[in-house]
Amino acid sequence: MKKFYIYMFKGIFMKTTPANTPLKVLFLPALYPHKRDSMFGLFVRKHALAVRNHCRVLVLHTHPSPEESKITFNTHKEGNLTEITVYFPHKNQGLANRTKNLLQWYKATKMGFRLMKKEWGLPDITHVHIITRIAIPALWLKIFHRIPFVVTEHWSRYLDANNLALGRISKIFTRRIIRASSNLGVVSARLGESMRRQGLCRHYSLTPNVVNTELFKPATKKINAPVKTMVHISCFEEKSKNMSGILKAVKNLSQQRQDFRLKMIGTGVDLQKSIEQAKELNIYNTFVEFEGLKEGRELSEILAQADFSLLVSHYETFGIVVYESLACGVPVLVSDVADFKKDISPQFGHVIKNNTPESITEGMNRMLSEHNTFNPEDMRKFVVSNFSEKYVGMKICQLYEQILGITNNTRTKSDA
Repeated sequence: MKKFYIYMFKGIFMKTTPANTPLKVLFLPALYPHKRDSMFGLFVRKHALAVRNHCRVLVLHTHPSPEESKITFNTHKEGNLTEITVYFPHKNQGLANRTKNLLQWYKATKMGFRLMKKEWGLPDITHVHIITRIAIPALWLKIFHRIPFVVTEHWSRYLDANNLALGRISKIFTRRIIRASSNLGVVSARLGESMRRQGLCRHYSLTPNVVNTELFKPATKKINAPVKTMVHISCFEEKSKNMSGILKAVKNLSQQRQDFRLKMIGTGVDLQKSIEQAKELNIYNTFVEFEGLKEGRELSEILAQADFSLLVSHYETFGIVVYESLACGVPVLVSDVADFKKDISPQFGHVIKNNTPESITEGMNRMLSEHNTFNPEDMRKFVVSNFSEKYVGMKICQLYEQILGITNNTRTKSDA
């Protein structure tokens, strides 16, 4: 096996960085924004942006591209962050194509590492985001160069509520990667406990996602309208996001009171089904408005003007939109998923016991009456203290230093 790994990646590495230079961190993500989808794996890029405030970060992402006839590269540099995306040809159907895809992935990964050698040499530590085959190079670096790696897991496939059973080979591989890592970080305790129950890990630490607290902040002037605004932001996937339950609840609530509107923001595979359901319930463009995809400042301004936001999913690993809402000083109505039961205290909103239409209706009705009783400053302080780029970046880099035996934080952005 050792000879196999040497053959697969031989000749593409060089000596690691000197001790008196900033830490070099290699990110190996399974998901990352790319030329066709700027939102794909955005949560990983936010981690990279947070870490680059303290270390030098190189992200190496290999991405399948059906449009490509050959392997192509895209390199982007932004301060202490270097991003290398390697696109490789990919075909979707047939056993022969699956084999070709795997070989193309290997070739693309090896070419990406050669480019990394040219830019960097070896990293001091590797950070794997989401355990897939991209963890293999991290394992190789540890075995043959004694470079430790950490894992941050975001994937909802491990959640009990998702009902996705891991195959035997996947379990063995995942367990092997976790045991070889220096630390398993998870974005919520609920995800970590699910992985532990499946025998995939014994221990884990919390590595929260990053909230852009510079973008998401309270409105300078809040509009006090007689018609209250509720906001739901999601990827419009029914299996997890429960849009049908929300729409049924809106119908129920509209029969009790009419002083509200729900703005549903986003796009996804089940968006059209949700629109059709709203029409069937006779609430389309009356009590429910579909706003489409909103990003950046436009999204933050809509959210900041809301009276409250809601996310009553069947399952979540983190639920970033909830914390973005709190950063805006806007209370939330949520179901008992991710770590909401722990984080959303009575000061920040309400957690419903189950996400049936009846419970959602009751929760909406309560929030419409009580949304002004929550303290926006307390909500924002909580997010800044626990999920801001500054806090998460420092937390991750302190983990690197602990693993590498660095006692004094001398490798900072100012050293670069």
